[in-house]
Amino acid sequence: MEKIRIITDSASDLSASTREDLTILPLAIRFGDTEYLDGVTISHHEFYEKLIESDTLPTTSLVSPAAFEETYARSVADGETVIAITISSRLSGTYQSATIAAEDFAGKVFVIDSYNATIGEGILVKYALLLKDQGLSAKEIVGILEASKEQIHTLGVLDTLEYLKKGGVLLTNTQRINPMPVITGTADYPKTLEAKLSALPIRLDAMDALGLALRAGSSKAVNLVLLGRLSRYFHFTDEQWQGAIEKSVPEKFLELNKKAFALGAEA
Repeated sequence: MEKIRIITDSASDLSASTREDLTILPLAIRFGDTEYLDGVTISHHEFYEKLIESDTLPTTSLVSPAAFEETYARSVADGETVIAITISSRLSGTYQSATIAAEDFAGKVFVIDSYNATIGEGILVKYALLLKDQGLSAKEIVGILEASKEQIHTLGVLDTLEYLKKGGVLLTNTQRINPMPVITGTADYPKTLEAKLSALPIRLDAMDALGLALRAGSSKAVNLVLLGRLSRYFHFTDEQWQGAIEKSVPEKFLELNKKAFALGAEA
C-alpha cells in the first residue's frame, strides 16, 4: 500500500499531534523585533495576548522553500509520497515556496493551492486524510482535492476594527440595516457610527451600494456593487474580474451582476 504524507502550513490552524502522517510547517510571526514560529514558539492564546499588549501590529512571513525541501527529502527517503496543501497563493508566498521545493521530487511530491486559509484550508487537509484512510492513491487524492477545493468558502466576521491595518481602507455600504432592538423600539439607531469609523486610523470609503444595485436592476446585487468598488484596490485586470464573475454567477443573472460590478467600479 502506498505510503502517503500530508504536509500543510500553520495557517490551516490544525494541530500536528492529531495525526502521525500529518506534518505542519510553521509560518513566522513577528512582533516588533521578536520573531516566533506559529504553533511552535507561540500558541494561539499567546498570540492574542500579545496582540492586545503590543504597541505594533504583528507581521507574518512565509514558510521557506528550504523548510519544504527538508521535509520533502525526509519523507521521500522514508518511502512516502507527499501531498502538500498550502494557504492560498493570493494570501502568501508559501505555495510558491512549496512548488519551488517540489521541483527536485517529480512524481513524489504534489502541491495543492488550497485557495483558502484557516478553517477552509484545514477542511481540505482533513479531507485529504480521510481519502488517504479510504485507501486512495496520492494521484487520486490530488485529483479529488483539486476538483473540490473551489467548493470551500470561508467567511469571516470582525468583532472589532481595532486591528485593521493602519493606513488601509475600510469599504462600507451606507445602507441602513436596523437591528432587532431598533425595530422593536427598545433602542435607538446609533447616530455616532460614521463618526467612530471616521476616527479610525484608516481610510473610510463609504458608498450607497444599495442605490447602485437598484440602478443595476435588483437590490440583491449589492455585493457585486461593493466588489466593483473593491476592485480598485487590487491589481487584477478587468478580464480577470469578468472571468471570475462569469465563473461564479448563473447565466440568467450574469448581465445584472456585470452591470452592478461596473457601477461599483465607476462610482
